[in-house]
Amino acid sequence: MELESVKKKLISIIEISSSFNNRNTLDELLVQIANKSIDILDCERVSLFILDKTNKLLWSKVAIGSGRIEVPYEQGIVGYCARSGKIVNIKDAYTNKYFDKSVDQRTGYKTKTILCLPLIALNGEILGIFEAINKKNAIFNDDDIQITQVYCTTIARAIENSKLYQELKRTFYNFLETLASAIDARHPITSGHSKRVTNIAMRIGNAFNLPENDIEKLRIAGLLHDIGKIGISDSILKKHGKLTTEEHSEMKRHPLITYYILRNINFPEGKEDIPFIASHHHERPDGKGYPDGLLSNEIPLLAKILAIADIFEALSAKREYKEPFDLPKIKRILSEERGKQVDGDVVDKFFTIIDDVFKETKIDQKEITLF
Repeated sequence: MELESVKKKLISIIEISSSFNNRNTLDELLVQIANKSIDILDCERVSLFILDKTNKLLWSKVAIGSGRIEVPYEQGIVGYCARSGKIVNIKDAYTNKYFDKSVDQRTGYKTKTILCLPLIALNGEILGIFEAINKKNAIFNDDDIQITQVYCTTIARAIENSKLYQELKRTFYNFLETLASAIDARHPITSGHSKRVTNIAMRIGNAFNLPENDIEKLRIAGLLHDIGKIGISDSILKKHGKLTTEEHSEMKRHPLITYYILRNINFPEGKEDIPFIASHHHERPDGKGYPDGLLSNEIPLLAKILAIADIFEALSAKREYKEPFDLPKIKRILSEERGKQVDGDVVDKFFTIIDDVFKETKIDQKEITLF
């Protein structure tokens, strides 16, 4: 390779590697890599396939130059690459026994040269396949393979780390759900309350098209919003009938206890406000809420969303002092409390999905009573 060409490709490789230090999602990073790969290899198309062992399938996580592709594990050149774990460099696709001509026949595309490299985990497991198609005016050579191997290693580490992160994330949320269920179980009639509030809050957040980080914050804050009830006595939590003034004052302490518990948790960067969100789900736009009596402009949007989710769940569910309200009555109450107990913008957005949420909540409540 000429010196300038080598320099250009090395710079591209460094850019690919350094991109993993940026705050991008795995999907965004892989798209960046695929686009860079097209320039580095001077080819027409690049795809990154993920191996789904359960379904014996390779599917394109990224497919620059084509739509989503699915290839059975036992078929095609990418299938052979995954099964063998070998680098495959094909100079004429139509002479290769593993090449499936039907795809070209169906799309009108003409595949000529193919380069496939396995994406290999540290333990030797095949995670997926990198595929480049049709090097312009040439065939893929040893230099292309060596360069591609460098960043295929980086891709494999990224996918591996992402899988580990997803496993840890799944374990984390399972723990939170178990903890929330244990807290709710202290008061049997509210069984499943925290999980339902969380699901409702996330639905509202999605209706607002909030970013993924905010949806995650709603999920965590929703599951933990009543953790402070661990500091409230059973005689108050399980009391049948209306609470006395003193008992109500004691019950109103649970958001503050929630805050004191959660503030000791080292939440990751970007989620440091979860203790505040979770502990302020009883604040009101009119300033009559608790624990701090905040006015509307002082209450974060996510706390406002959590508040209406909490109120809706309480209205739609059975309590010692009432039967579940029907949807028209719930809508009427929320409309009357607009701007007072609940934020007007959040109510308006919630009303666009409330019918579906009400049905889902009823199904969830029935499932819980079966156990």
